[in-house]
Amino acid sequence: MININLQIIEECKSTNASLIKLAKKGYPEGYSLLSINQTCGRGTRKKKWISISGNLFLSTLIRPNVEISKLSQISIIFGLSLFQYIKSLGLNKKQMKIKWPNDILIESKKVSGILVERFENFCVIGVGLNINSHPSDNNSCIKSTCLSNYINTSEFKLSILSLQLLEFFYKNYNIWLSNFLNPFLNQINSNLAFLNNKVNFNHDKIIKSGKIIGINSDGNLKILLNNNNHLYLTSSEAILNTGIVCS
Repeated sequence: MININLQIIEECKSTNASLIKLAKKGYPEGYSLLSINQTCGRGTRKKKWISISGNLFLSTLIRPNVEISKLSQISIIFGLSLFQYIKSLGLNKKQMKIKWPNDILIESKKVSGILVERFENFCVIGVGLNINSHPSDNNSCIKSTCLSNYINTSEFKLSILSLQLLEFFYKNYNIWLSNFLNPFLNQINSNLAFLNNKVNFNHDKIIKSGKIIGINSDGNLKILLNNNNHLYLTSSEAILNTGIVCS
C-alpha cells in the first residue's frame, strides 16, 4: 500500500513545479504538496491556472512501473477519482459529468483542472479545485464554477479535503496498476459529458465534428463521424464543447 505523505506549505509558485524538484531528489511515491497560496499555477497546454486564495492547490508524486503507452491514462484515473470524491461531498450525481479526459463539470461548468507532468521515472499530478470562488468566464469556451455554489463549504479544511481526495485516487491507482482502465470503463462512460452529442474537435490541425460514443480501454475517445466512420482521439487532442470551437 502506498503511504500518503501530505506536506502543507504557505505559498509557492506552482505545486507541480515544487514537487518536480523534490521528485528529482528521490522523494517517494505518495509524497504530496498542498499550498495555501499559489502564485503561478499551471494548466494544460501551457495555459495559466488562476489560483484564487481559498481554493485547493494540490500535487502528488507517483512512480508507476508500467509501459510508457499506459501513462496517458493517469489523468483519466485522477479525473474519475476527483469525480467520485466531489460526489461523496454531497453533490447530486446528475449535476456532474466528466469532460474527457479529466475535467469535472457541474451543470456544464468547469470546477477543476488537472495537469499531469511525466518524466523518465515519475509523474507529478496537480489539481486545482474551485472551493469557494472561481475565475471570471472571459475568453473561456466553458464557464467555470465552484463547490460553494452547490453545497455548504464553510466548514471545509483544505488539508482534510486533500487527504480524502488522495485516498480516493490511490485506491483507484492501485487497481489501475494491475488492471489499467478496464475496471473503470463503465463508470467513466456512464458519466461522460456530451455522450451521444455532437461535438467539435481538433484532429490533424483540422476542426471536425462528430458524436461522442465513449472511451475505450486505452483511454481514447471514440467519435462517430458524419460519414459513419469512427475516429479515436488521444488525450493530446482537444475535445471541444457542443457547438463551440475552443483552442
